[in-house]
Amino acid sequence: MNFLFPSFLFALSAISIPIVIHLIELRRAKRVVFTNLNFIKEVKNVTASHRQLKRWLVLLARILFIIFLVLLFSQPYRSTGNQAALSTNRAKVFVDNSFSMQNEATDSENSLLQTALEQANQIAQLFHVNSSFQLGTHAKLSYVDYSKSDFLKQINSINESANNRSLASVFAWFNLEEDRKPYKGFIISDFQKSSLKSANLVIPDSINEYYLVPVQSQNHRNVFIDTVYSEDAFVRQNENNVLQVKLRNAGNEEARDCQVKFFIGNKQVSALSVDVPANKTVPFNLNYRLTTNETANCRLVIEDYPVTFDNTYYFNLKPSENIKILEVNGQSLMGDKLFTNENIFKYSASSYNNINYKLIGQADLIILNSLEEIDAPLADNLRTFVQEGGNVIVVPAAKANVGSYQAFMRKLQLSAVPASGGNQPNRKSLLAYPDTRNPFFQNIFSEPSRNTILPSATKTWRWNRSASDILFFKEGGSFLSSFRLGNGQIYLFASPLTEESSDFQNNGLFVPVMYKMAMLSSRQQQPLAYSLNNRIFAVPLKQDLPADQVVQLRKDSVTFIPEQQARKNQLVLGIPAEANQAGFYDLVQQGKVMATLAFNFDKRESDLKQFTVPELRNAVAGQKNVHVLDTSNALNLQRELTNENLGVPLWKYCLILCLVFMFTEILLIRYF
Repeated sequence: MNFLFPSFLFALSAISIPIVIHLIELRRAKRVVFTNLNFIKEVKNVTASHRQLKRWLVLLARILFIIFLVLLFSQPYRSTGNQAALSTNRAKVFVDNSFSMQNEATDSENSLLQTALEQANQIAQLFHVNSSFQLGTHAKLSYVDYSKSDFLKQINSINESANNRSLASVFAWFNLEEDRKPYKGFIISDFQKSSLKSANLVIPDSINEYYLVPVQSQNHRNVFIDTVYSEDAFVRQNENNVLQVKLRNAGNEEARDCQVKFFIGNKQVSALSVDVPANKTVPFNLNYRLTTNETANCRLVIEDYPVTFDNTYYFNLKPSENIKILEVNGQSLMGDKLFTNENIFKYSASSYNNINYKLIGQADLIILNSLEEIDAPLADNLRTFVQEGGNVIVVPAAKANVGSYQAFMRKLQLSAVPASGGNQPNRKSLLAYPDTRNPFFQNIFSEPSRNTILPSATKTWRWNRSASDILFFKEGGSFLSSFRLGNGQIYLFASPLTEESSDFQNNGLFVPVMYKMAMLSSRQQQPLAYSLNNRIFAVPLKQDLPADQVVQLRKDSVTFIPEQQARKNQLVLGIPAEANQAGFYDLVQQGKVMATLAFNFDKRESDLKQFTVPELRNAVAGQKNVHVLDTSNALNLQRELTNENLGVPLWKYCLILCLVFMFTEILLIRYF
């Protein structure tokens, strides 16, 4: 048997009070009057024995009343768990200090983190003064034992952390192979549903006792910026551009008049108010204009409380660089009028008989237009070009050297074969309506009209497989498909784009399809923003980085040296654990800023939905050494922990026995 408040046992010294009273009463003489002296001796014997028994019984009733009254206040309980774990004076406590703990606690003005720290303090008070503790948070896991006083100091120093550990890593900390001493494990958290993928929570330890202490919040409403992207794949300088934003409400209450402000640099360029229904995402557009060619550090700021860590979304905007297009033509030019109307494209052409191979390595997109044959040097250069990330569009010639094309396609690992062996074109077949669900047609059009005049073309070439069919014939077969090779793409037309073989080049689909293929060829596409939960990311490079040069990440006056690996046209970086703040980081090489990167916090922390106590108990059902404490009501955590998890409470029996012995004393005095 153990006691929740053993200090009350000192009150057992009050047993001396009825004993002293009993001894005083024994010395007191009592006069008895008799009418007949013959019965004095008999009456004296009977009265003395009766009185003596009554006094002893009353004394015993009083002593037992005091004993059980003291035990009642000492809160005795009988342990029922793993005795080795329950008898230990050692505890491991993990306190969730992630950003979601900014939320308000139920029936309290404190944050969830403040409530969690108070509960950790109360848990420590349950242990003996000589007990030892280990403390874990998302920021740091302790591997040394603290004394009780040091543990309480460590608790008071816990602040919010941008880091977010999985429960698997927390349990790995609990179950270190080097640490085989028994302990009680406590996890104090809001137990977000976004952080627990499975409804079943299996703790890989059946020896020690574990206690899940959920801190419940009264507010599940939280508005945050879910997605930001440019409406057009390319940002144009000194022109109106459109930014598409999605605002999400992850709670059960509607958020009305949510203020959104858009900053480019330190200048606010627009603001609006948005109503966001519960559990919904609201899209809206913002217009902006970039006047310089430099990278602009941009922010979207919303006003939402009490969770504020996700109120700012950081991203970069920069006018897109020119896409270099090289057309190698055999007869007439295709792109001289097609790509010269847009400043985003830098177009050049070269005849097949006078190819400048240096231009191939500098281009983003190469168009092979109606080449009757492709020799081995050109095929080898194109293969290398595609493997390193370039894109190639192949438009076959009406009178092509079949053997030359087949050798070229084998080098590109394509399985295209000619549909006809001669030079006579096949009959034209009508093309089918484009599949708007294909990602290729995103932002081109929503749904083509059934009245749209579709092009027709001959089936000069056929192939068995492709990475993606973009356009196809109504009666079956591909007209335009893409094939992947290395880091690049090959776009293959099934027909020459001549008047005799196709009218696709005169159709309304021609320009948007060709523009889309050109835009997908840009190799310098840096994302608008990165997420801090993706610790490894790639940054595009304009030129190769020397192996002996180290790049740094710099935020304000703090510099980090990330893990890095230079690859062809990109730099792969590993974010250091210390770089855990959202904002803008400069990528620096030898004191020169190579790029500016925007980082944001993990969006999973913004979804505040929690597991309830019944849901947690269902998740750990069948694990006898795992307990879920319900601390959402007014019960003290000490009482809840003791009564429901450490053993069977005995105070009720003490109360009953107190009443029994009190009434026994009354009955003895009055009727015995």
